[in-house]
Amino acid sequence: MRIFHDRLQLDKETEESFRWKKELDGVTFQLYIFRKRVPRPAPKLIEVSVFDHRSLYSVLLTKVGKKSVGELSESDKSELAKVGVEESHLRTAGEDAILGAAFKAENHTLTIRYNAPRGLKELEFGDPYVPKSILSDPYPERLLFLVRWIE
Repeated sequence: MRIFHDRLQLDKETEESFRWKKELDGVTFQLYIFRKRVPRPAPKLIEVSVFDHRSLYSVLLTKVGKKSVGELSESDKSELAKVGVEESHLRTAGEDAILGAAFKAENHTLTIRYNAPRGLKELEFGDPYVPKSILSDPYPERLLFLVRWIE
């Protein structure tokens, strides 16, 4: 099920990645994406959907997390639909939108840090800091991100 859908503003550029952020109820939602997955010039604005579902499992996340929407097979789309990623979400995001997976890592005061899978360089998705206010309690172990490049 989609738990979050909003636009994030480009905030920072590092040697390895770009960071977009948005303030939500006084808490910063930060999303890092490695340079290789970001179009040039880097968009100043992105649209992000976050999905949380009990059925999100590691195999699905690592399988689709390295693809753009245009690279998804019908089988991938069918599996994504089971966890709430509807065809309309993918169509709206566009073929160059990317997917990223992250697993719960650290509990901070106002956010949960999620880590992208390690050892899978092709995923190239950074570690998001997600405000607790948009997460269910208990906090999800896994999240799926759909990122649309805006401008």
